[in-house]
Amino acid sequence: MPTIRVKIVAFGSAADALGWSERPLEWAGQPTVGALLDHLASSSPRLSAALSRLRVAVNERYAAPDQPICDGDEVAIIPPVSGGSESSARLTRSEIDVPALVAEVSHDDCGAIATFIGTVRAETRSDGTPLRALEYSAHEPMALSMMEDICRRTRTEYNLHKAVVVHRLGVVPLGQASIVIVISAGHRAECLDGCRRVIEAVKADAPIFKQELWGDDRRSWVDGI
Repeated sequence: MPTIRVKIVAFGSAADALGWSERPLEWAGQPTVGALLDHLASSSPRLSAALSRLRVAVNERYAAPDQPICDGDEVAIIPPVSGGSESSARLTRSEIDVPALVAEVSHDDCGAIATFIGTVRAETRSDGTPLRALEYSAHEPMALSMMEDICRRTRTEYNLHKAVVVHRLGVVPLGQASIVIVISAGHRAECLDGCRRVIEAVKADAPIFKQELWGDDRRSWVDGI
C-alpha cells in the first residue's frame, strides 16, 4: 500500500488544542478528510469535543469529509471563524485608512457609497477584568482568496460598481477598526444590501480568528474550541 505525505497546518484555537501549528504527516493508503480529522482528534480531547464545529481546507479550499487527500496536499484545520492595491480583498497589520478606501470606490456614476467599520469595543470579563485589545490571525492566502470571491459574487449579485474589504491582523487596540468594507453602487438599496452581504459572508467563511487580550494578560479565543 503506497504511503502519502501531506502537510497539516492548524490555526487559531485548533493549533492551541493540538499543541502545534504545522506538521508533516505520513499515511499508508489514501485517507479522506474525515479520517484524517478523526486521527488528529484522537490525540486531542479539545479537538475531539469540537469536531462538529471544525472545517477542513485542502489546498486552500474547504473540503467535505469524504474528499480524498492526495500526496503533497496541504490540509488546514480551521476552527470556528470570527480574512495588489487593486485587489478587492486585503489584509493589513497597520491602521486602516478609511477615507482612502472611500476615494478608491468613488465614481461619478455612483449615487451611493456604504461604509461598514467594525471596531474593537470595550468589554469587561465576568470577574471585572477589562479587555485591552483583540489579536487577529488568519490562514492568509485562503482568507484573501475567499474575501476576493465574496466581493466578486456580491458585485455581480447586487450590480455594484466596487466592493472592497480590508481586515486587520495582529493586535488591534480598543476603538480601532478591525475590518472596513466600502461599497459603491448606482443606488442606495443595492449598496446597503451589498455591504451587509459582504460582512456576513466574511464573518461566516473567511478563516480569520481572534483572541481577546485582557488586562491581566490572560488570553481567550473568540468562538474557539
